[in-house]
Amino acid sequence: MRFREPANKTLYRLASLVKRILLLHRSFCLHFVQAEDPASGMHLVYIGEGESLNYLRKTYFGQSKEAEITTIPLWHLKRKIGQLVSREALIFVEINRMLTPLIPGGGWLTFPWIRQRVSLKSNDYEERRHKIEGTFGRKVRKFNYRFQISREKEPVVRFYHELYLPYITTRFGDEAHLRALSELQAVLRSGFLLQVFSEDLWVSGAMCRVKKGDLSVIAFGHLPEPQYELQRGALGAAYYFIFKWAEENLTFEVDLLRSRPNAEDGVYEHKRRWGARSEIDSWPHTALWIFRLKGSEIPQSIKSLLIWTGNGFVEIGHLNP
Repeated sequence: MRFREPANKTLYRLASLVKRILLLHRSFCLHFVQAEDPASGMHLVYIGEGESLNYLRKTYFGQSKEAEITTIPLWHLKRKIGQLVSREALIFVEINRMLTPLIPGGGWLTFPWIRQRVSLKSNDYEERRHKIEGTFGRKVRKFNYRFQISREKEPVVRFYHELYLPYITTRFGDEAHLRALSELQAVLRSGFLLQVFSEDLWVSGAMCRVKKGDLSVIAFGHLPEPQYELQRGALGAAYYFIFKWAEENLTFEVDLLRSRPNAEDGVYEHKRRWGARSEIDSWPHTALWIFRLKGSEIPQSIKSLLIWTGNGFVEIGHLNP
């Protein structure tokens, strides 16, 4: 089932709630996956509707040997968590956010995706501007990148097929959540396509929506690696020109949208380097809870996982044991 994100903030929150209701049935019968962390010997368990299973398996289960995948009914969830915690397992639980009351106490909360925004008036951004200029600005000058703003339909179609799809599918593989071409075309109603060129070659770009003094980056794109190397910094140039445009047009905030809640994730770190703060996003319909026996070891593989404390996101490895 495909859901389109509204641009209006009020409609966005309402659509997020409707999305949770329509997908509620996915949490009624939960996947149950067991593995063993070869480094710590700890049993790793996933119980959930499956939305983030492939991501968690690749990122945290690593080379762990998995047991057979089975299912358990939702009404057995609390008892199953208690049993597993007593056996010193590390448990990831993922269910619809409307079912939060069914989760027992004592767990850490996070989400499949978090939002990253940059306030152009914040100390974080001001303190990073010199380093941004030295890192990203230097590559812009080295490769003579330039940018162009387009509000025409034809370049958006080309961007979608030649830069956006190749970049997203290569970067995220089967975890990619691709936007439809119509979503990017709709951005032109209140925004633009930013194109980055190296001489006459269009190498990267971004679809940007502008509303009430805020800029939201809806999609990034980059030429496939064989045509233009990512190491040449063309994607960083797109960020650089976005912020230049935002500053010159008195934009208050740049919304860089989502990343995975992991301090070592490349997308998260890249956005953080621009001064982006992390916050909860209402759009993902599931939440993630992590349980373990109090005082038991936290595996090295999850120490960079970002946990919501009520006041912000903190790496799980920095929390009290």
